Order: sequence, then C-alpha cells, then structure tokens
Amino acid sequence: MTGRARLIAAVCTTVLAGTGSAWAQVAGQWRDGGHVYQQICQYCHETGVGPALWDREPDRELAADYVVMTTREGHAGMPAFRFTEIDDATLVKLGDLIAKNQKQQAMGGKP
Repeated sequence: MTGRARLIAAVCTTVLAGTGSAWAQVAGQWRDGGHVYQQICQYCHETGVGPALWDREPDRELAADYVVMTTREGHAGMPAFRFTEIDDATLVKLGDLIAKNQKQQAMGGKP
C-alpha cells in the first residue's frame, strides 16, 4: 500500500468512526446539499486527500448524475455512502450543487 493510499484509508477511517459527527445523521435530516458537503465531503476534497471539486478545468466538469453515482457507489479511494448516511433526495441536491458550482466557475464566476 502506498503512502497516499495509507493516508486516504486513515482519513476515511477517522471520518467514518468519528463520534458525534455527520454520520449520526438520520437519512432525511440533512438541510441541503451544502450541509452534506460541509459535514462530509470537505474533509477529503478540501484537504488534498480527494480531488478538488471546485477548481477544476472547465472541460472536466462533473455532471450531477456522476456525483450521485460516485458518492453512492464509491470510486478508487472514495468510500461509498449508503442510503442510511445520505438519503437519495439529499444526494441529488449535493450532485446538483457541485455541478452548478462547477458550471459557474467555468463561466468565470465564483462558486
């Protein structure tokens, strides 16, 4: 296992095992996609563990459906998130938020 893979595994284990964290949320209890991003996604995607979601090249925008699928099923070092952790409706809101913010950036705006 490479050093980067060990770091990803350690961060995921820490986040998943955290007491009193977002993992205690019951499905349907999220305010919106932004709340999920703040409580879960940013721990990896804003610290260099996972790929950056905002400052991407315009030709590499993530579609909302791709964000939903990748979050639900996992990919490479990213864990899969079950319905009991993020309900489907909120997951769609998260995908829409990321896709919308990337499109705004591609057009020269801020997310």
